[in-house]
Amino acid sequence: MKALGMIAKDNKSSNRVEYYRLMTFLEILSILLYGFVFLFLLKDSQELVVDRVLTLFIATMAFFSTFLEIEGKIIQYLSLISFYAFTAQILLCNFLNEYSFYHFISLLIAFQAISIACGGIRVSRAYLICFGVIGILGVAFQTDMDYINKFLLCGSIAILSILLFIVIYAKNSFEQKLKFKEEFLRTLVSKTEEGILITNFEGDIFETNTVAISMFGYQAEEIENKNFSVLRKSHLTQEEDDKGVNQILENKFWNDEITLVKQDKSEFDAFVSITLIKNYGQEFLVYRVSDITMRKSSERELVNAKDLAEQAAIAKSSFLATISHEIRTPMNGVIGIANALDNTELSKHQEKFVNTIRRSSKNLLTIINEVLDFSKAESGKMTLELIPCSLKEVIEDVLDLMSRSAIEKNVALTSRIDANTPLDLITDPTKIKQILTNLVSNALKFTNKGVVHIDVRARAKEKRTFYLEFKVTDSGIGIPEEKLSNVFESFTQSDSSTTRKYGGTGLGLSICQKLVNLMGGNIWAKSEEGKGSTFIFSVKTSEYLKESDSAPIILSEVNDEEMLMGYKILIAEDNRINQEVALMILKGLGGTADIAENGKETLEACRQKNYDIIFMDVQMPEMDGLEATKLILDDESSFGSPYIIAMTAGAFAEDMKICLDSGMKDFISKPIMMDRLRSAIAKFRELVEL
Repeated sequence: MKALGMIAKDNKSSNRVEYYRLMTFLEILSILLYGFVFLFLLKDSQELVVDRVLTLFIATMAFFSTFLEIEGKIIQYLSLISFYAFTAQILLCNFLNEYSFYHFISLLIAFQAISIACGGIRVSRAYLICFGVIGILGVAFQTDMDYINKFLLCGSIAILSILLFIVIYAKNSFEQKLKFKEEFLRTLVSKTEEGILITNFEGDIFETNTVAISMFGYQAEEIENKNFSVLRKSHLTQEEDDKGVNQILENKFWNDEITLVKQDKSEFDAFVSITLIKNYGQEFLVYRVSDITMRKSSERELVNAKDLAEQAAIAKSSFLATISHEIRTPMNGVIGIANALDNTELSKHQEKFVNTIRRSSKNLLTIINEVLDFSKAESGKMTLELIPCSLKEVIEDVLDLMSRSAIEKNVALTSRIDANTPLDLITDPTKIKQILTNLVSNALKFTNKGVVHIDVRARAKEKRTFYLEFKVTDSGIGIPEEKLSNVFESFTQSDSSTTRKYGGTGLGLSICQKLVNLMGGNIWAKSEEGKGSTFIFSVKTSEYLKESDSAPIILSEVNDEEMLMGYKILIAEDNRINQEVALMILKGLGGTADIAENGKETLEACRQKNYDIIFMDVQMPEMDGLEATKLILDDESSFGSPYIIAMTAGAFAEDMKICLDSGMKDFISKPIMMDRLRSAIAKFRELVEL
């Protein structure tokens, strides 16, 4: 009964306990009614007073010790002693021919005490029938009682015997149910995979299951004499203890992951849940302990694997940045010299050679850019820059960029924007251009004749928000149906011969997919081998409502030969070839420049002359471009206030951010593209002319 009293805590269980006590109370009431009958119907009843007092005392003990095993046994023993003592009394009186009806009544009362403590259904029924019949017959054959008293007494004995049997039957039935529930709960607790420890509110253990015993390596009698704090690796501070106690009192539970100690002093990770149970005026704590050593070990392995993966990603990014810088630096010289040669008088053979150099350099640069873009997308370093832009200008920029490739392949490059599509948007135009450029470049690569067409329309429009759908259709070689599902995978082309024939890394479409996903859209393809392909992507965007149209600033038109004329220019560059390339390019724009090979020379040159514009490399010996820039901008009296443009082989967005954060006004990545250089110089002139 003890375990049941600790475990049963729900309302249903409490109601059953109250029912059980009610049955016990009715049993006591029946006994008192017996006493009432005999006290008032019998004239000489002084001999029964002691018997009734003893019976009432035993019944009261039974009521107030319903679930206490030791007291219950005491009641049982006292009742048995009472029964046998009164039985011996009757036998002795009978032997001495001194039997009286009062002694028989004492026997009945003694039996009532027995029925309270151990009244089994079968035994109680036999005793009640036997002594009920004998009692009624004994009363019936009394000669000194009138018929009315006999009738009342016999009826009372019969009714009260039946009532007492019903009460005993109900109480015993309930005891059997409680015993079944107790055994069921004990079995359930013993079969659970969790260790169960039951303590008082101070944490002293007095009940466990076999799992807990096995988990901690103690014998049952050993662990049940310990405090739970002994099983913890580290003892709680007073503050931690108070906090835990308050949480248990407020929420009736507490749980956490802690380290526990076995008997052999070995440690293990555990999840411990503590539940507060209040029953019968007492408080118990039920500890549920789960061994999570394997899980914690797996978590640690995952964390280590994550750290290693992050370190590998950092190493890969660093490696790619270094390789990009090392490749772009000589490429700047190759492309710059090729552009310079193209502006000289060349024979047809020489012109062909120069075009081959330029085309090969451009292809190599495209491959480098694709690898870098893929690396950034894969590492999650790409971010969106949502700004107002013109859809028409985005499409025109892509067409302008790809028109030369289309002309070289004799392929028509066309576009159409649906009339119901807003032209002023808030989106990331750079990402859209990159996606379209990759798709158009891919289409031109596999189209030898016909057309490549860009179609744009708004879908699922709701107020100002809608999906912008782009279709890039070509009349090229198409994609086999079995290969169509793999076209967006990294380093994938329709077959290996495609790479050999058309070139490329197989990263372009994978980059497109990552960019589209970044913009909250989808991309898919339709194709039929030999009849061309259609690549479709949609991105979520919104319409930009202009509050007012401001007139654009129009610079005076100048020829390339006059863009830098009259300005004092300094080139900070440590690579000799890149120095020569920069000088040739700037000379073509009407400028002459001085050279500084590192940051210190740059500072010294600025002390000697107030330069209007400085093209600053970042990675230089002795002092890099970033430090030189900060020193120049911090001391305007010594160095003037030049317009500093980064001209570096760094190609990542982080490189641009670092340069701009240092105070540089613009950023040009090597190899130097003339359009980008003209744009940077135009910004400089715009600032000067304002």
